[in-house]
Order: sequence, then structure tokens, then C-alpha cells
Amino acid sequence: MQRFVMPDRPDHICCPTCNGTVFQRVVFTRADGSRVTTALFSCANCTIVCLDPVALTRAFEDRPKARRPPSSSPAIQAWSKINQRRRERE
Repeated sequence: MQRFVMPDRPDHICCPTCNGTVFQRVVFTRADGSRVTTALFSCANCTIVCLDPVALTRAFEDRPKARRPPSSSPAIQAWSKINQRRRERE
């Protein structure tokens, strides 16, 4: 199986699943034994498949970052404040 390393920008290519930097062409064998090279690329480390590794990297880098939820629920935060005041009184 032929590995395809993107020579023009290897540091800009990163698999969003496993952070791999090596992509290879998808090649399959037909029933008659002939091999077909497709226009698809797959990550050498995991199973993600795409048409353009550079576009895939940019799509995942440019997506909005998820907001982190608060570390605890409002009820737990209120309870901890009550306990803190109780400790201060003691």
C-alpha cells in the first residue's frame, strides 16, 4: 500500500481524530484482481477518510470552540457557599 505524505505542508495537516500527519490514498482490489486507486485519502493511524486532508484540517481548526460548562451545578455552588460561611463562623 502506497503512503502519501503531503509534501507541500506536512506541518499543517493533522487528523482531527488521532492527530496523525500521514495520509494515504485509498486503494481497493476488485473481484477480478485489478487494483483501483480512488480520489480518497485515509489517515494512516485511524479510519477517517476524506477527499482533501488539508481541507479536513482547516475545517476542524476553524470550527467554533465549544464552551466549557461550569465546573458544578448552581445548586452545588450554592451549597458550597453555605458550607464556606458555616466554616467561617466556627
